[in-house]
Amino acid sequence: MSHMTKEKYHLTSQIQKTLLIVEWSSPIIIVGASKDLVTGVWLWDNGSPVNTKYFNSHQPDGSGNCLQIFGPSHGNGFDDFTCSGIADFVCEKYSD
Repeated sequence: MSHMTKEKYHLTSQIQKTLLIVEWSSPIIIVGASKDLVTGVWLWDNGSPVNTKYFNSHQPDGSGNCLQIFGPSHGNGFDDFTCSGIADFVCEKYSD
């Protein structure tokens, strides 16, 4: 397993642990990040930049402006997709 593959696996493993999900019900999960249409920079909803090293190989490929995460069965990494696509999603809940 390459270093980058290990990092992507670690990232999705951490997401799974954080979400307390043993196995994703869908191989794809939509998360709160998108590509800025003016600058082309990928940003999380809070405005911080997305670390593009977590994109799967050959991604982003220009197929969309929203971000999805592939689960273990699809390579453990980020992928751009059309914002009108349908998939499970994750929301952030702030503590009180």
